[in-house]
Amino acid sequence: MGLKKGQTNNPDGRPVGALSEKRKEWESMGGTLLGSWTNYITEYGNQLIKENNFDDFYPLYKDMVNYFKPKMQSSTLDAKVESKQTIINLGDGEPD
Repeated sequence: MGLKKGQTNNPDGRPVGALSEKRKEWESMGGTLLGSWTNYITEYGNQLIKENNFDDFYPLYKDMVNYFKPKMQSSTLDAKVESKQTIINLGDGEPD
């Protein structure tokens, strides 16, 4: 028969801090990739540097840095700025 709109079989919801199964699987996969590929990527990066192959090294480095240190989301600000211009006459520079 199913549930009516707005009805739930779990009125308390998921406990605070509990991870979904999908999230657990994703984090497990990420840990596996980081654990087993870290040495390979480090060796590959070092090899590129030794060969002075910076055309391949820089994209690798940039991608790795963005993975571990994501960029902050850019934002825009629309603003209207008004200002007054005041002119002060200091004289001709000659002493009185």
